[in-house]
Amino acid sequence: LQETPNGNQLTGYINAANGTVSSRTSVLLINGQTYYGTVVARNRAGTSTQQCSKTVVYDGTPATIQKITVGPLQKPLIYLTDPGTVPCSWSRPVDHESGVGNCTVHVIDAASNRTLGWKDTGNSTSTTVVLDTRLRDGSNYLCRLTCQNGVGLSSSKSSEPALFDTTAPTSGTISMPLFWSSSTKLNVSWSPCSDVESGITSYTWSVGSRSRPLSILPSTAVGLSLEARSDSLAMVDTGRYIISVTCLNGAGKTTSMTSPEYTIDTTPPTVVNSVRTSSNLALDSLHASWLPAQDNESGILGYEWSIGVSPGGCQVLDTTFLGNVENATCSKCSLKTGEDYYISVRAINQAKLITTMSFAAITVDTSS
Repeated sequence: LQETPNGNQLTGYINAANGTVSSRTSVLLINGQTYYGTVVARNRAGTSTQQCSKTVVYDGTPATIQKITVGPLQKPLIYLTDPGTVPCSWSRPVDHESGVGNCTVHVIDAASNRTLGWKDTGNSTSTTVVLDTRLRDGSNYLCRLTCQNGVGLSSSKSSEPALFDTTAPTSGTISMPLFWSSSTKLNVSWSPCSDVESGITSYTWSVGSRSRPLSILPSTAVGLSLEARSDSLAMVDTGRYIISVTCLNGAGKTTSMTSPEYTIDTTPPTVVNSVRTSSNLALDSLHASWLPAQDNESGILGYEWSIGVSPGGCQVLDTTFLGNVENATCSKCSLKTGEDYYISVRAINQAKLITTMSFAAITVDTSS
């Protein structure tokens, strides 16, 4: 055995008798080094003939596979959505000594290491493997490339796993009252969507009518925020609108939720400025009654009142919501004779707009 034709011997000659095959053991060969075998034949008269073999390259290492991915090499897939196929891509395998022979790509269940499908790659660097077993939601899968080089040594390389997710996110709910008091400004919040497989990656929101849900505000991204606001809308008074929110999961699936229809009411209630009052020092109480307010857009939600020692004050009774009633009594008000008290009554509509009725002053007097 020689490193050059007919050069210095690495191993001594061995008698092969009349055979045509011989082997040597315990020879330290260098990977990638070229070697030559020399055979000397002698006849009975002692005459010899020498023959040198063709070049033989020693290859003790398998092929090198730099990278393999689920999906394209430049943009690997994190999520899979087709239950019957998986795309795989890889860098071209390299073996400088004996070259790359046959390669196969397998789709593997990451949890069980079970092969779900495979394919011969030929000379390509990408393929789509048709599976024998369909993928399961919430499970991870990977591509594995196995190659043999020219001397039969094998090497394998596996991709990062990708999660199979075909289910859309679970919707949340939108918090929105039935009436809104501004035609230009709107803020809204919602409970989060959920997705146990690939998670939620973003939200978008829009505003419009039921027939034209994007007519006021087209779909607008808000990232992962659970609230949104706009100060430049063009809604109209008494108009009826809906808010739509769409959540996107990691696999590109979406789910939309819609608010109840709400009505724009920008006008406060109409009131009759007539608050009738009375007092009873013995009972330490003040009483007030009023005519009902009117609101043709959203209706009256109710009334609130307060009592103070100055107009609009609340030193005696803090502002208190009464509901939809037209009279109220303050008992145990700690009244003082000769003191002026002011009762304020405010009408509130369903859009939370307020109109204050005229302040009614009452003087507590026990003199005859």
